[in-house]
Amino acid sequence: VLHDSAGGANWRFGQVVVDEERQSLGPGDIAQAVFCAGHPKNDLRVQSTFLEIQRWRSFAGCGCGSGSGGVWVLHADDSDPQTFFHWKRSGLSASLVTIVWHIPPSTPPGRYRIKHNGHYKQHWNNDVVVAYCGVSRAFDVDEVAKGSTKPVGDTLAETLQETNVLYRVPEPTTVRMGHADEKEEAEMDWTSPSLKRRMTGGRWPSGKWKQDG
Repeated sequence: VLHDSAGGANWRFGQVVVDEERQSLGPGDIAQAVFCAGHPKNDLRVQSTFLEIQRWRSFAGCGCGSGSGGVWVLHADDSDPQTFFHWKRSGLSASLVTIVWHIPPSTPPGRYRIKHNGHYKQHWNNDVVVAYCGVSRAFDVDEVAKGSTKPVGDTLAETLQETNVLYRVPEPTTVRMGHADEKEEAEMDWTSPSLKRRMTGGRWPSGKWKQDG
């Protein structure tokens, strides 16, 4: 990865490009948001996570909403089987990331949001890698499913035409590698990395990375 660019005019890294439209969801629904991102290879986040599903926790006795009187706490990350991290190259140096959360039946009712963590390389000094983050708008998860589930990737498919989607596979699968451009950068369809098993030193562990097509 030589450098990253933010893509759209006046975009910034971590900016939400397509937000979750619904204000209320339930178990069985799918929440998702698209972020302006840096290339995931800039930092594999071995000790952390590319994504967070955060839940609003009010201070004891407060009972207020997502303003003052509480804090956002981690509910799920990229090691959770209900979270998916989709990466797409957009043009020569821009990236877009879609974070998807399949809301499980055991999810406590409350206020949630989606957070993306990443790093980008400066185009004027590609030796410098800068951390960034971004969050979606907040939405409620109720006890009852809303029946308004959107197919995964529909919003992204409407936004982009490129291939090379980064996604999680539930079971180990054979890795197939390939070059996506003339610069010989291996553009892979990746599963969302867990906290314990990640790509290191150019080696692609079976069951963690999958080439589409």
